[in-house]
Amino acid sequence: MKSLFDIDSRISALLSIPEDEIVDMETGEVLRDIWSELDALEIERKEKIANIALFIKETKKEAEALREYARQISERAKAKENRVERLVIWAATSMIMHGEQTIEDKRVRVTATTSKSVKVHDASVLPDVYKRVKTTVEADKTKLTKALKNGETFEGVWVIEKPSLRIK
Repeated sequence: MKSLFDIDSRISALLSIPEDEIVDMETGEVLRDIWSELDALEIERKEKIANIALFIKETKKEAEALREYARQISERAKAKENRVERLVIWAATSMIMHGEQTIEDKRVRVTATTSKSVKVHDASVLPDVYKRVKTTVEADKTKLTKALKNGETFEGVWVIEKPSLRIK
C-alpha cells in the first residue's frame, strides 16, 4: 500500500509486520524482535522517531477510516434488519388475517403465530415491586489519583507511568 506520508520504506516494512508474526498471541512469546531490528537500522535516531510519528499519524487515519466504514456497514445491516422485521410483520399479519397458520411449498415452510411482550414507556412511575435495579460499580480514577498523590494507598491500585507522544 502506498504511504500517505513519505515514510522510510525500511521503517514502514518493520512497523507493518502483523502483530501475530511478532508475538505468539497464545503464549506471549516474542517471535520477532522488531525493536532491535529498528535500532539496528542505519538511520539517525531523530529520523527514526520522525518516521515512526508519521507512521502513527497514518495508522490513526486508517483506523478512523475503518471506524467510519464500520459505522456505514452497521447502518446498512440495521436497514436490512428493519426490512426483515417489516416483512415478517406483513407476512404474519396477512396469514393470520386470512386464517392461514402454515404455508408450505418445496422451498420453504412458513408458520404464523402471535406472541406477546410487555413494553414500558416510563419505568419510574411503576410501583417498586415491578422494578429491577441494576447497579454498576466502578473506580473513581480522578479521586484515586488525588488520594494516591497525597500518599494514600489502596490494595489492588497503583499508578502506571507510560511514555506518550503528541504528534502534530
